Amino acid sequence: MEIEPIDVLTAVLRVMPAIAPVAAMALALIVWLRLLALGQWLRERGRERYALYADFVITNAGILGALFVSAWTAEQLGGAPVANLLADLRLTGGAETNLLAGATVGLLATYFAIAALSERVSVLLGEHESPFAAAMRPQTVGERFVWVSVMSPAAGFCEEVIFRGVLLSIAFTFGADAVIAVALTSLAFGLGHAVYGLTWTIGTTLLGAVSAVSVLACDSLWPAIVAHTIYDMTVYYVFDTARLEETPDDGVHAPARTLRGLTPLR
Repeated sequence: MEIEPIDVLTAVLRVMPAIAPVAAMALALIVWLRLLALGQWLRERGRERYALYADFVITNAGILGALFVSAWTAEQLGGAPVANLLADLRLTGGAETNLLAGATVGLLATYFAIAALSERVSVLLGEHESPFAAAMRPQTVGERFVWVSVMSPAAGFCEEVIFRGVLLSIAFTFGADAVIAVALTSLAFGLGHAVYGLTWTIGTTLLGAVSAVSVLACDSLWPAIVAHTIYDMTVYYVFDTARLEETPDDGVHAPARTLRGLTPLR
């Protein structure tokens, strides 16, 4: 039986709304893989820490970029608008400004409280900073600038969207209640930071839990994004995470030295 060209065209047009978003996501991932070559280029020039930062930012941005490119393509083909995706991820709408601001401050205070507690537990257990945490800590002025201006905002936005946006939404889609959804996404967040050590993994799981509760309470990701970003900025840049006993007589008052002992949770 001879197939008419018009039949082929009709079939293509019918499946296009389903195939095009997937193809767009695949294309975005290909671009992302090409961008990862930047890390190798930096390593070849002896910039290992910059390479780590580049890998982190490009990987996270690539994952989210593929998601949003797919959603935009679907919208252009007459599917669900991107606005629906943003609402599902709790990037739009939500509570009033005053509540969001209060939640951000409360989250940031909770982050540092968990960090301080984790530091004490780590000392009691005799743990040492993991090699990965040491490798990530910026040493030069340039590395600190990149950490504050690029790494921290990328971690704050991308990690919150992935763990408290995408994964939380998926958990609810599969029928999980709020407690199970918060527990699963927080555990995934903690395991994603397991390279920082056991205590840091537990502490980061707790950070994920309080962030998820905030997201559900405010119906917005923004308090968690802002608090996460500010926390990451301060942990390595403002605070000196060297053990307190290593610098007992450096002229810094005891309260300040206590603050400098905060652990590098992310």
